[in-house]
Amino acid sequence: MRLDISDVSSFGAFTSELSALLERWGASRLDIMVNNAGVGVFGPLEAVTADDFDTVFGTNVRGTFFLIQSLVPMLAKGARVINVSSSLTRHASPATSVYSASKAAVEALSRTLAAELGPRGIRVNSIAPGPTATDFNGGAMRDDAGMRQGLAGQTALGRVGEPEEIGDAVATLASEGLRWMTAQRIEVSGGALL
Repeated sequence: MRLDISDVSSFGAFTSELSALLERWGASRLDIMVNNAGVGVFGPLEAVTADDFDTVFGTNVRGTFFLIQSLVPMLAKGARVINVSSSLTRHASPATSVYSASKAAVEALSRTLAAELGPRGIRVNSIAPGPTATDFNGGAMRDDAGMRQGLAGQTALGRVGEPEEIGDAVATLASEGLRWMTAQRIEVSGGALL
């Protein structure tokens, strides 16, 4: 199923379609929800426009909030919600102010929703990837060897992460092995900018 997380008006139809799909699979509830969609607009303070700001916050914060709101009735008792943040909420980097602020908002949202949904046994955590070779931002960290080398030099492990490593961390966070963990931010960054 496809979903444009920036189009909150489409969430009702998406939820109905998802519910029908779950029924076809013999299920009625969601056990795990990972909010991984996001967008970044990078530039110095004076270059960021109101549209840039609205795009980033509209997708990363507003979309995440309202998608969780739409799907909460479908979440099983003991479900796990994992929101993707960024290591940029811990360290500063020029030209990332709007993106970093949006991801800090996602972390605050995660903690608050952990308290709100906790009585249903629903755990809400955030995971904060560092520099990772994905297609985010046009695949820059994946495809630009110079950027990869520069970012690798800023990590304790001396390299840029791979998507599978972030996936492994998400799977671990979603596992029953971490059933007592909620309202936490887990950074998976190879020790970026320690």
